[in-house]
Amino acid sequence: MIDFPDQVEQSEATKKQNAALQEKFRIEAYPTLLLLDAKGRPYSEAEMVSEVDAHAEQLQELSKKRSARDEKFAAAKKLIEVEKAEALRDAISAMEINSMYLPEFYSAELAELKAADPEDTLGVAKMVKAGAALAEMDEDLTTFYEEQKWDAGIKRIDQYIETYKPTGTDLQEVLGNKLFFHEFNGDFKAAVAVTEEIMKIDPDSDLGKDAITIKQNFLDGIAEEEEKAKKAKEEAESKESKE
Repeated sequence: MIDFPDQVEQSEATKKQNAALQEKFRIEAYPTLLLLDAKGRPYSEAEMVSEVDAHAEQLQELSKKRSARDEKFAAAKKLIEVEKAEALRDAISAMEINSMYLPEFYSAELAELKAADPEDTLGVAKMVKAGAALAEMDEDLTTFYEEQKWDAGIKRIDQYIETYKPTGTDLQEVLGNKLFFHEFNGDFKAAVAVTEEIMKIDPDSDLGKDAITIKQNFLDGIAEEEEKAKKAKEEAESKESKE
């Protein structure tokens, strides 16, 4: 467990260890639950579930991804060329982990895949590159957030989308960052437009459903600000007419 408590003192050794693990696994939100194999390689990520039985059931189900991964990797060793590349791709996809973990933890398998598919016809190398670029962008966005450079953050997100053209929930997650940068910048109308983009991609995904509520909150905020502006204008006009 990697913990960063606010009110409990930790030894310097523990702090150093936790900071190194946070950087290694690129943890940005708490809590984050990663499932690792005996070699410390992530193969799945769990969601927080408040009920103990449901949480245990989820972890047990996710642990099967490790077995599926190992079986597919083993099968790939018996194949050559295109068949081998496809088997390795399927093994990587079966884990459903963020592609940013692949270069560090699955470098051997990626090397095998590259040898079997040097032209990247399956698009795995492109996916890995996009994952690395996403991790770099996240670091930049953290800096922009700390420095309150909202426009720079939005521009950085647009550059990533234009270059790597993410789709589906990947695009929704990137747009989620853009949405909140617009909010921090006070541009609620632009934020509403982004929620509509997210819903259009997939209204039934978790992000698509969340966007519905977020959009309404923004619309309520816009209406409230417009009402305040209207009253302020009326009061100013009334005062002017009296004078």
